[in-house]
Amino acid sequence: MRKILKLVTIISLVISSFPVGLLTDANETNAETAETVQTTTKTDGISEAEQSAKMDGTSETAQITKTDGTSETTQSVETAEIPKKVNRENFLDYFQLGGVSTYDKGTGIVTLTPNKSHQVGNVTLKQRFHSHTSFDLKGAIYLGDKLDSEGGADGIGFAIHPNAIGSVGYAGANLGIGGLPNAVGFKLDTFYNGKQTPDPNASDDVHKLGWDADPIRGQNNPFGAIVHTDAKGYVTTETKDVKLLDKKQVLNKAIKREETDGGYDALLAKGENEKGFVPIDFDYDSNSHILTVTFGVQKWQTKIDSAESLATSVSGSTGLFRNLQEFRFDSASYVKATNIKVNKVWKDNNNQDGIRPDSVLVNLLQNGKFFQSYSLKSSENWEHTFDNLVAEDLHGNKFTYSIEEASVPSGYTSSKEGNTIINTHPIKTTTVSGIKIWDDDNNHDGTRPDKITIHLMANGKEVNKKEVTAKDNWKYSFTDLPENEAGKAIKYTVKEDQVPGYETSYEGNNVVNKHPSAKTEVSGSKIWEDNNNQDGTRPDKITVHLMANDKEVDKKEVTAKDSWKYSFTDLPKNEAGKAIQYKIKEDQVPGYETSYEGNNVVNKHPSAKTEVSGAKIWEDNNDQDGTRPDRITVHLMANDKEVDKKDVTAKDNWKYSFTDLPKNEAGKAIQYRIKEDQVPGYETSYEGNNVVNKHPSAKTEVSGAKIWEDNNNQDGTRPDKITVHLMANDKEVNKKEITSKDNWKYSFTDLPKNEAGKAIKYTVKEDQVPGYETSYEGNNVVNKHPAAKTEVSGAKIWEDNNNQDGTRPDKITVHLMANDKEVNKKEITSKDNWKYSFTDLPKNEAGKAIKYTVKEDQVPGYEISYEGNNVVNKHPSAKTEVSGSKIWEDNNNQDGTRPDKITVHLMANDKEVDKKEVTAKDSWKYSFTDLPKNEAGKAIQYKIKEDQVPGYETSYEGNNVVNKHPSAKTEVSGAKIWEDNNDQDGTRPDRITVHLMANDKEVDKKDVTAKDNWKYSFTDLPKNEAGKAIQYRIKEDQVPGYETSYEGNNVVNKHPSAKTEVSGAKIWEDNNNQDGTRPDKITVHLMANDKEVNKKEITSKDNWKYSFTDLSFSKN
Repeated sequence: MRKILKLVTIISLVISSFPVGLLTDANETNAETAETVQTTTKTDGISEAEQSAKMDGTSETAQITKTDGTSETTQSVETAEIPKKVNRENFLDYFQLGGVSTYDKGTGIVTLTPNKSHQVGNVTLKQRFHSHTSFDLKGAIYLGDKLDSEGGADGIGFAIHPNAIGSVGYAGANLGIGGLPNAVGFKLDTFYNGKQTPDPNASDDVHKLGWDADPIRGQNNPFGAIVHTDAKGYVTTETKDVKLLDKKQVLNKAIKREETDGGYDALLAKGENEKGFVPIDFDYDSNSHILTVTFGVQKWQTKIDSAESLATSVSGSTGLFRNLQEFRFDSASYVKATNIKVNKVWKDNNNQDGIRPDSVLVNLLQNGKFFQSYSLKSSENWEHTFDNLVAEDLHGNKFTYSIEEASVPSGYTSSKEGNTIINTHPIKTTTVSGIKIWDDDNNHDGTRPDKITIHLMANGKEVNKKEVTAKDNWKYSFTDLPENEAGKAIKYTVKEDQVPGYETSYEGNNVVNKHPSAKTEVSGSKIWEDNNNQDGTRPDKITVHLMANDKEVDKKEVTAKDSWKYSFTDLPKNEAGKAIQYKIKEDQVPGYETSYEGNNVVNKHPSAKTEVSGAKIWEDNNDQDGTRPDRITVHLMANDKEVDKKDVTAKDNWKYSFTDLPKNEAGKAIQYRIKEDQVPGYETSYEGNNVVNKHPSAKTEVSGAKIWEDNNNQDGTRPDKITVHLMANDKEVNKKEITSKDNWKYSFTDLPKNEAGKAIKYTVKEDQVPGYETSYEGNNVVNKHPAAKTEVSGAKIWEDNNNQDGTRPDKITVHLMANDKEVNKKEITSKDNWKYSFTDLPKNEAGKAIKYTVKEDQVPGYEISYEGNNVVNKHPSAKTEVSGSKIWEDNNNQDGTRPDKITVHLMANDKEVDKKEVTAKDSWKYSFTDLPKNEAGKAIQYKIKEDQVPGYETSYEGNNVVNKHPSAKTEVSGAKIWEDNNDQDGTRPDRITVHLMANDKEVDKKDVTAKDNWKYSFTDLPKNEAGKAIQYRIKEDQVPGYETSYEGNNVVNKHPSAKTEVSGAKIWEDNNNQDGTRPDKITVHLMANDKEVNKKEITSKDNWKYSFTDLSFSKN
């Protein structure tokens, strides 16, 4: 059985759009016939949903605003102008090409497959039309010129099926109809391949689709048939609704059916496809749902049981054999399908009363008449879109669509806004009201606020709130509240924001705020200021009155038994929101003056007073011996008991006085006298209340030293000498110059100790020394020069990439250097934030500024530098680099496969950290520098990874990337041909030299001799250079006495002798290469006396003719 691949051309009408898994692989083949499945790919990139939009890209929409403030957009019937005719000019606006198909606008011809093998092409209508509107596609089919006797592959198939736009079945399976579920199609078959009865279980039926019958072998008649498939895509027998209208045009009876009227197969009139295009009309009547196919003068009909939208396509393919397949487009008429969206809006406060139904039925009306219905459900958000509706008929009459509700749910009224149906249910309402009750003694403490806030709670959730004030009489009300929620009664309660100082409780919806009244107390004491009742005038009791805002509210008698204390408790703190002002008032006590200290009552009684005064008398020659003390102490004795004492000094003029002394005690006069503490070196006597001290005179001296406080003259400001003046009672009596030779010491001797009865006060006074502050310690003169101070502070700066290599120590030591000598040091750690400070440092030494620097102990692994007082430790973070080259092993891009650039990725521990594009401008080299060597103290593992280069195998040599492309090789071989009648004249040389020329440049040469049989070969030659084929040829050194010519790579040396020629032709008897077995070339060998002397390759370019000329006529 010959298995010949058929061309398949399909026109398909798609009823709906759902995916078909077996149609998605465009390269799947049938094992028996090796026929390729083809599918249609959209070339404009738009989705089917987008294709259902208006032709001009617009659609009409309506904005519906709900009463609850929300809105919805619903789409009404599309009203875009639908073209009634598609012509050759606008063909590509409505049809899209796929595969290898091309379109010629001038002729209207779609070339589905060129005259080549293994071709797939198609053309598809971009939009659907509806089965309620008619569709007509007119054109002509060219079935090619290959009949069954010539090994062609030809035939077409038309299909209507409920699959995705552009879906096509398996080529060869009833010419692309088999494999399409639920399809109805028409096929034209011109080539016999031995298939007879549909058989889904045939051994060569890989996809179990079924095969249909063929034309009669050898008669070259097109074969027409209507084909049906089942839900699996199997071809089934169908006879009921198929009719061949004109039996007169049938040449022979159908193979599958004895009666053509009752079947669906028939042979077509012979010769209709031999001289060009045959007209074909594909006409669908929406009223009868009858599909009529007219091919030439014959017609077929079948009924389409569908009420969905349809689409069309034409496609074709070739397999092992080639054939030119063309569809000439004449015209197409169709009406595009549209859709309308409806939604339900409920105005029932989210089904408050629980009476909303689970679904409602809505009707779609076309021109006011029932067309379709659908049950809207909550699970679908009460929305639905009626798809695939016809916007207008072929005459341009637009259809008007509207929506109505089949029945209004009980308890609801219905209204409509565009395509939105609104159901309204009057909801039950209730009221929550109450009052604020104040339990605060009529706002006794003034704590009541101006307003309070009441929150309305529905089932524990806040739904409203109100502020309530005295203007509202502290009443509130929430009205028009829904009584139910989801069919259940809502439990309403109120909740109040906490009122400071009040306890809250609820009596139904009334809110009670209770405030406990503030209390206070008033307590105090009786204070007697009568020197412990010195004069016996104190009474046994007194009466105190409690006054509230100047009005008496209570009183008490107070006695010594009460320790003269009293208390009034549990008193109200406020009145009318203001604090009550409490105070105490006492009945007048005779002989006493009354005053108040807070709530204490003070009673003062003035007692009889006296005083004692006197003076200290010095008999010591005006203290000339300096023995007089700075102060003396005198004691006041009352009836020989000390009752007071005083220190007496010269500032008091050595006088003293004790005043405000009680004159009496227990009704008797008190005896007062003075007693002095003993004064060393003096004899004491008394004159009345005066105290007399007597002491003899003496001599003295004054000596001292100059004390320098200038840090050993640190700033160089100390003078060579100073002058001290001796002052006696603040008058100069002597002076001296003092120098370092005196060790800065001085002395004034034999000085009178007293003068005019008083001790002379000797002091020293120094002339001011510039730059010094002067003070005196006794007779020593202290000169203080505030030494200039400074401080040195800084920080440790780590430049080690955050201790990348783990070399940073826990601590470092910095030394403070003063003029290059260490004066201090400190340890610094990260706890100090690596900072240090040396403070209170002398600024100068010997009058010159001290130069302070810091010096750090060497830190292993770090380089030290200093920025001012900052210590910089730089640890050259171990750096590394990764560099390499792209190594091309492609013989200098011999085959032109090398790309312009490659991309290498730098991987650090298997993670990409950088990448680079590398080109020939970089000499195919790359480098990643300044890379951290370590991370967290561990060495980073770097490596290179390259994006795959097509056509190359990649390997790595270290960081070099090797791309190997096996270079194409060739060879050049030939022979030396002597045309000298077997060296009849003895002129032939022992050897000749041939040169190998590559693109006209010599690249090799060889000596050729008779030992080589005068043959030569250059092997392992590069086939290409810079992506282009190298042109190799042979060039020979001139051989004396010979004329040189070349036959391919053979070198012919001709020596003139008697000549002849041999010529002929190749005659093919293969029916003009019917089976495609004829080679492209043949070789003929010239035999001289049964020995080969020459050969030639002959091709169709030579018209299959050859000639051997200039042959030696004889052999010497």
